[in-house]
Amino acid sequence: MQISNESQDMQISKESRIMSNRSQRYKFNPFLQFKFKWDLFVAGLVVYSAVTVPFFAVFVSEICAVWKVLNAIIDVAFGCDIVVNFRTAFETDLGQLEWGTFAIAKHYLQTWFLIDFLSTLPLEYFLDSASSDLRLLKLLRMVRLVRLAKLLKLLKVEELYDKYEDQIPVSRTVFQIFLLMVQLLYLA
Repeated sequence: MQISNESQDMQISKESRIMSNRSQRYKFNPFLQFKFKWDLFVAGLVVYSAVTVPFFAVFVSEICAVWKVLNAIIDVAFGCDIVVNFRTAFETDLGQLEWGTFAIAKHYLQTWFLIDFLSTLPLEYFLDSASSDLRLLKLLRMVRLVRLAKLLKLLKVEELYDKYEDQIPVSRTVFQIFLLMVQLLYLA
């Protein structure tokens, strides 16, 4: 009887490990190096957008092809970030990682999804092909201003700094001054 209980416990343990591995398949651990590097990459794109989007919205009436391609690549990267966030486990209030697909989706939808989604929409590409009516040009300028939703991601950059503070060789004061300078560039 003792042997069957041990073999049954081993079988349950093996099945739970298999189920655990299945639930983690194609998902990212938020504490691994890949996620850290990805978050830094996206933070760099956010800072780039925070500087260039207001500049182009105010001072440039027609964007050259190189900048359009670069902006399209950045939009694709932000789209990939949405996919990565839907596949990244999160830490619960109890300090445990949640790997469940629906729990991850619900958590992301309740936190950063709306800002990420709005800042990824390439609305000006749809309007670029429209006629040159004056109302459409004004609408195009408004769409460019809507793209400033990417600037709300600066809040996400600060959250990322809090998360990876011990891995980033920059003091909090220097980081806050940098973010303040980016915000001043935006407001100027």
